[in-house]
Amino acid sequence: MIEHPYARSTPLEVLMGMTFIMTVVFLSIDGWAEAHLAALMSFAWFLVTFTLYFVTWLLHGHAAWLRDRGSVGDVEDA
Repeated sequence: MIEHPYARSTPLEVLMGMTFIMTVVFLSIDGWAEAHLAALMSFAWFLVTFTLYFVTWLLHGHAAWLRDRGSVGDVEDA
């Protein structure tokens, strides 16, 4: 059986949390000239991981819809 991408989304959730925490930490650093740039890059990675997680969530919903639709078709054919 092929595993759905949503079932493997835990690393994305961890990465989303880490990048968000890193963004907050970088924004709180004073005295480092590139702290805001680092926060911007970290937030960009957060947006990328969030987008990937959202796409896997949509795929999961679509797969469930197809599975339900397929089971209804089997009942109608019988």
